[in-house]
Amino acid sequence: MSPRRRDRDPGPTQAAALAEALRASILSAEIPLDAPLREEQLAARYGASRHTVRAALQSLAAERLVSIAPYRGARVANLDDDAVEALQELRGALESEAVRLVTARCGASWPEDV
Repeated sequence: MSPRRRDRDPGPTQAAALAEALRASILSAEIPLDAPLREEQLAARYGASRHTVRAALQSLAAERLVSIAPYRGARVANLDDDAVEALQELRGALESEAVRLVTARCGASWPEDV
């Protein structure tokens, strides 16, 4: 039996699509700062399993948009000015390092796909 072939690349997983929807809601302030994110409610609202909701929340926690505490659940992160400034400094450092690495690898003329 030959392996199944795909005619196109796979799309985002349901957890990634849910994380994107939640990210948009958080960044647009549709979901306010420090609001609780209940797995059961999110699963019902988006028609997803609780496992999918947990995976999406973990993804957003890695981005620091959501904070998750044991036995307390998930909440929209409440970033103060210092936290936002620290994240911006981290992003600047990571982007600078990425430019340095690409320049070291490719020289002064970068490939079109970069």
